[in-house]
Amino acid sequence: QNLISPSERQAALTALRLEIGNARIALQLRQDAEFKRSVMRIEQWLTRLYASTPALQERRARLRATAAAPLSVSVPLSGSSLLELRRLKQENRS
Repeated sequence: QNLISPSERQAALTALRLEIGNARIALQLRQDAEFKRSVMRIEQWLTRLYASTPALQERRARLRATAAAPLSVSVPLSGSSLLELRRLKQENRS
């Protein structure tokens, strides 16, 4: 691993923290593409800042797996719950 000066290291740590913040916001807003780009930049900073250890490799693998997962949530169609309740009510009457 290349040694970096303390000021460069501090700047890199700040950039890493900002990217983590960007990734969290993208995750909350369900912005899939932006989340994946942030994860890629986080990985680049991790590679630059820390020595490659099994623990770091495991965390990077979990980060990549998280980025690969879909961010969208299946939402029921409008009115489908009401229709389901009416169907159940009809079944109970029968």
